[in-house]
Amino acid sequence: SEYLKDVCIDKEVAKMENGADTLIGNGGVRLSGGQAQRIALARTLCHKKPVLVLDDPFSALDRSTEEKIYNNLCDIAKNNIVIIMSHRLYMFPKMDKVIWMDNGKAIVGTHEEIMSQCPQYRKLYETVSTQTSDSVAEHTEKDVSQNKNTDKNKKKEVDNNEQ
Repeated sequence: SEYLKDVCIDKEVAKMENGADTLIGNGGVRLSGGQAQRIALARTLCHKKPVLVLDDPFSALDRSTEEKIYNNLCDIAKNNIVIIMSHRLYMFPKMDKVIWMDNGKAIVGTHEEIMSQCPQYRKLYETVSTQTSDSVAEHTEKDVSQNKNTDKNKKKEVDNNEQ
C-alpha cells in the first residue's frame, strides 16, 4: 500500500509471513515501538481528514526515518491542517507555524519569530541543539579516532609484512 511506503515500513511488512495481511498484536506478530508507530500513522493517513492531530508520531523513530516520513507527510497532507505535538525541537524550523504554550498563554509564529519573541523557547531550542551537536561531534570525533587507530594498525601490519 502507498501508505506503508509513505511511513517507511513497506519493506518490513513485505517480509512478514502474510505481508500486509499479517495478524499483528495479540496472537500475531509483535512489532517494535517504531514499527507500531509507523503502522498507526499509516492507518491514520488512509482515512483522509481535513485536520490531522498527531501526538509525537516520531518519538520511537531514528532521525533519518523521521525526516523521510515528515517529508512524505508534507506531500500527502499539503492541503490539510496537520498539528504535530512533539518534543523533538530540531523539527520545528521546518514547520509552517509553531505554538509555544507556557502558563496558560500561547505564542504562535514561525520558529524564527518565536525564537525572537520568547526567551524560554530560544533557550530550550539552543540547549537541545547544542546537546545534539555535541553528541554528533562526539560521535564523529570517536569515529575519526577509531579510523586513525585502524589506519595505524594497517600501517603496522604493512610494515611487519615488509620485514
